[in-house]
Amino acid sequence: MIILYLANAAALKGETAYSIAIFLHFSTATSALLMFRSEYWAVTKSLTSWSEVRCGEGAVLLRNLVVTSVVSILFGAPLYFLARQYILEAGGLILNSSVGLLLVTTGLLLGLSNRSGGQKTIKNVGLKDSVLAGVTQGLSAVPGLSRSGLVASALLLRGLDKEAALRLTFIISVPVIYGVALADLAFGFGFFRSSVNEVGLENMLAASIVGFVVSLCCLRALLKMAARLNFSRFLLGFGGLTLGLTVLSALLR
Repeated sequence: MIILYLANAAALKGETAYSIAIFLHFSTATSALLMFRSEYWAVTKSLTSWSEVRCGEGAVLLRNLVVTSVVSILFGAPLYFLARQYILEAGGLILNSSVGLLLVTTGLLLGLSNRSGGQKTIKNVGLKDSVLAGVTQGLSAVPGLSRSGLVASALLLRGLDKEAALRLTFIISVPVIYGVALADLAFGFGFFRSSVNEVGLENMLAASIVGFVVSLCCLRALLKMAARLNFSRFLLGFGGLTLGLTVLSALLR
């Protein structure tokens, strides 16, 4: 959504929009860290308590965080550079149509997974669940593939109930989002610095603060509506609208 807005309404380059989107994910990750602070405290306790290491929920979360982070990096890093080279640099119709098509794809997967789901809680999450979550999280390096949508879909298909799938989706996002944002800042070949120069540091900070507040409110609402949530319809509608407008723009040129 951020890339579509900045590349079209703000007329920024695809690479600039992508760097800003990554930077703004700091806000999302920080709100998730605050929202799920008790779970992260349990993870910390599992590092210092033998009983927690053996059977506590914190130990399960710790294993999930480690496995999903490693797998996400292995799958996401190549896609990150490919997306920059072949999608973001192209910009224009290629960028819009790619994002629109992938939004529809995410919506279809999420719609399929909404019919699934089971009774598994976070304590029942196994290695296969963690690996699949890591793979789908890594795939979201491609603009248009919703990270939360893909991961939640994968966990629902693995039999987690909707609330547990949503909770775990945002819990495992924190280390990866922080890591990607820091890596982009340190090794982004100047993309982040040029983005700050183009947009302005004060605007980036303002967007981050607003993003943090809105993310925190939305996370609370999402967890309350987990049982009856159907995010797939939104993704299908918005993705279809994006594709339609892209085709119309191409015809009018």
